[in-house]
Amino acid sequence: HYEIVSNQDYTFLLHYSLSILNTSSPNSISLLNEIFVDNKRIRAIDVEDQILAYGGDNFLIELVNISNPLSPQILSRFGESYISGDLQIVYPNAYLVGSNGFSILDISNYSNPVELYSWDLVDFYDFTYSDIFVNGSYLYTTGGFGFYVFNIEDMSAVKYLGRYFSSHYRNTIRTVDIK
Repeated sequence: HYEIVSNQDYTFLLHYSLSILNTSSPNSISLLNEIFVDNKRIRAIDVEDQILAYGGDNFLIELVNISNPLSPQILSRFGESYISGDLQIVYPNAYLVGSNGFSILDISNYSNPVELYSWDLVDFYDFTYSDIFVNGSYLYTTGGFGFYVFNIEDMSAVKYLGRYFSSHYRNTIRTVDIK
């Protein structure tokens, strides 16, 4: 499983480590740095401006200042007891799905993320949540048998709108990307 995101002249490749590549010249790609996180697998990645966010086997999100890719600085970590599934940054928020459901964090202060909302998806008799996507006022997440939709216009009153269940095999719905 590989994930990849780019930010201007740099590309961030995720597998069992995080590789920071200089891709300003596609004919001459070079490795600038490689980050290993607690000897655990990194599972999700996103980049917004000079902030890189990733989640792993033993935390939901870690925020890293990448203004200098040769010397990235870890700013904060949140959700120590979770396994990350996926994440998306729509500043000033980070949207995370993991082993227990999903969380919405305010990351406007990168050094001190604050949880705005949390939804325990175990209530849906499911336990594997793998993808999350935010489009306007709607949050979409997938896992196990289903595809779930929430209205997130008001963070103090997030509303569950509905779900679609696959009648086929467990874990068939893994990814959501709405254009």
